[in-house]
Amino acid sequence: MELVSIVIPVYNCETKLKRCLQSVQKQTYKDIEVLIVNDGSTDNSLQVCEEFCKQDVRFHVFNQKNHGVSYSRNQGIKKANGQYLMFVDGDDEVLPDMVQQYIVSAKNGRADVVIGGLQMMKQNGDIVYKVPTVYGNIDKTKLWEMICEDNTGTFGYVPNKLYRLQLIVEENILFREDMSAQEDLEFALSAFSKCKKVRCIDYCGYRYYYDIGKREMPLVDLVSNQRKILQQAKNAGVSSQKCKNIKRKIQDAAYVSIFRAENYKKIKQISQLFKKEDFGYINNLPKEMKMSLFLFSHQRYFILYVYFRMRNSVKRILGKETI
Repeated sequence: MELVSIVIPVYNCETKLKRCLQSVQKQTYKDIEVLIVNDGSTDNSLQVCEEFCKQDVRFHVFNQKNHGVSYSRNQGIKKANGQYLMFVDGDDEVLPDMVQQYIVSAKNGRADVVIGGLQMMKQNGDIVYKVPTVYGNIDKTKLWEMICEDNTGTFGYVPNKLYRLQLIVEENILFREDMSAQEDLEFALSAFSKCKKVRCIDYCGYRYYYDIGKREMPLVDLVSNQRKILQQAKNAGVSSQKCKNIKRKIQDAAYVSIFRAENYKKIKQISQLFKKEDFGYINNLPKEMKMSLFLFSHQRYFILYVYFRMRNSVKRILGKETI
């Protein structure tokens, strides 16, 4: 049986950590190594990890000073010995047959990467299922088409994937430690661009617990990833019509950032992240957005700032919500 390395970064999640580690321990697929990277936790997370290591020889904990989740995952990759690689977060949990489902799919499809779904566990108890829209082995063009059209985030999440470790090591694919968000999508895009075979499944064995608004999405990271998708999509022969979806996401990011800018100098600063060609397809946008992006692309930063300041003041007076 192939060994699967499961990397779990941990930081101050002792109240949920036992649930996570127990769910990994109960996997029906037994040939696993669990690499827990304690990222300088100040609570009792390390003690919880050490208890599992005493109980189960497959569990290993590595303690380090706080460096962040990307650094921690990278340390786990470097310590991995398996034929396959998976990631789990210390405050989530997995179903007992998750590893089994992914391994079977990888072997059946001879895939370098297997992409599955997730159960998004809301604080109010509701569950939202996110899954790929096409199943089975998919070619590179279809993969990048799906990524261009995706609005669920399925392709970016870390824990709904299984990677062939040799691919990750040989191509030196690591999480970017200079990104404060979307480093998971960037890692996945790098793997997608290098792999030969990708397989999608409709299995949702990962329970992802999340808080809305947990962290703000830095514009520079968001735009960087969308540009990477756009370039890879073009390289794979994706049609210009499909690529327009990515252009729209970049335009949306620009519009929201302009709207929220504190002053016109901030708008000018934001403009450094964008290119003239980003605004080539604005004919079908809402009127205000179309007007705003036209002014933005023509460097009318002060006019934009004055417009949105007056607009928001009027809406507040009328008791209407703003973005």
